[in-house]
Amino acid sequence: MKHEIWCKDNLKLNGKIHYREAVRAVILEENKVLMLLSTLNGDYKFPGGGIEKGESHKFALLRETLEETACSILMNEKFIEINEYDEGQVEGFDVFHMFSTYYFASLIGKKENIKIEDEQSIPVWVGVEEAYLNNLKISQRKNTVKWIKRETYVLEQITRMLEQIK
Repeated sequence: MKHEIWCKDNLKLNGKIHYREAVRAVILEENKVLMLLSTLNGDYKFPGGGIEKGESHKFALLRETLEETACSILMNEKFIEINEYDEGQVEGFDVFHMFSTYYFASLIGKKENIKIEDEQSIPVWVGVEEAYLNNLKISQRKNTVKWIKRETYVLEQITRMLEQIK
């Protein structure tokens, strides 16, 4: 199922649109999820990123997760697709359209203390509800990071899914 997130009202959808496609990993273990904690804003986001020209979803997800967490994964089933619309972020474009596909994934081998050298984000295991509530609080601030609505929405969907399983 595809979901839509509108970051701004009154976007010029008949204008020039900059499109980007991304994949993101949902790695769950015992009601905890592997997320990237921003050292700048304190928000959580899922490992993943943009698909490069000629890459498959699988290759991009494996590459991005390895780069951001130093972990190898197995890509499992698709969880959710998000169409996100915002004001143009590239000169000459009226709208930025990000299409993100989230996949469930599992680690290859167990990693207790996952560390990577990155000044802006740290891979951490965090409770799903804790990450959701944290991002929800941060999303109320003015001038917050652009991905916060999307990541908070996905965390909310995971929280609902886990509640139904109980």
